[in-house]
Amino acid sequence: MGVPGWAVSLAFFPGIIVHELSHVLICRLLRVQIVEVCYLDLDTAGGWVRHARPREAWKTVVIGMAPFGGNALIGSLVGVAGVALMGPAEVIGGLVLWVGGSAIIHSFPSNADFAGTVQALRDPGTPLWLQVLSYPGIGLIWAGARTSTLHVYVGMFYATVLIALGCWALGVGA
Repeated sequence: MGVPGWAVSLAFFPGIIVHELSHVLICRLLRVQIVEVCYLDLDTAGGWVRHARPREAWKTVVIGMAPFGGNALIGSLVGVAGVALMGPAEVIGGLVLWVGGSAIIHSFPSNADFAGTVQALRDPGTPLWLQVLSYPGIGLIWAGARTSTLHVYVGMFYATVLIALGCWALGVGA
């Protein structure tokens, strides 16, 4: 039995917001029209960004996978800042660390993100080079995000590893 989706959404809601912001930012950078945005909906245990379908398949892949890079980067930086604040301001540091960890936990693309990405890769006319470069990475991300009831724990482990690596690389907490 897994953790209910609404409970994960409530506990880690900053990560959902950052996840959707990653999609929005990439849509704007790639000049893809955004139709509707919901940053947090506890009824669906998430949020969403509905956008126009890009003509180029690579744009769909980048939009769909944006949270994996965006949330991981933002979450790591915020998480490291939280660790740095733990000494002088433990409560604030803990809250900042929670926001960073939440972002990383929600870095894995959703089922809808995967479905749109895979559909774009399967469309006739999608260049073979894009398929060859995309499928292995998407497969690994999918496996990490879909480890049955353990997906929340995989996300927590991933967050711990990224924040620890960031602290090590920046010499924070040493």
